[in-house]
Amino acid sequence: MIKLQKTEELEDNGTTTIWVVTLSYYSMFFEVEYLLGFDGRKLSEGTKDTHKTIYLAFLYYYVIKGSELEQKKQKLVTTTRMLKALALFKELQDESLELQRVQKSVKDLDTQREQRHVFTYQMSRSAEISEAKNSISKATDFRQLVEEYIVSRRA
Repeated sequence: MIKLQKTEELEDNGTTTIWVVTLSYYSMFFEVEYLLGFDGRKLSEGTKDTHKTIYLAFLYYYVIKGSELEQKKQKLVTTTRMLKALALFKELQDESLELQRVQKSVKDLDTQREQRHVFTYQMSRSAEISEAKNSISKATDFRQLVEEYIVSRRA
């Protein structure tokens, strides 16, 4: 990542930057699939294993399930399953910051999924170097969040 931040070699190479964006998204996608398997979560029989389905499964199992969003009376969301695990792992950190971090990761996953779709199927546009760098940053942050969750579940 540091090498990409300092490089100028990719400035005019839209094909390479498209692949950086695509691979960054796929790292997030496969981490969610691993996470679902790690927690024994399976998609309902007959459900197509699509990018949107995996995103929605992540959103449901790690943000909505077990939170106030699941209750009939919706309140301000203050906890999620992933937040609870991360809060145990980082007892000294403020829970509201962790919730914001989880919500940001959900948004980043969806944004990267949409970007991958655009660059894969609408080849009339190439990725800027800043988009490639941003994609790598989001994928790195997402991976760190998933790793921390896994460590907290093993503890």
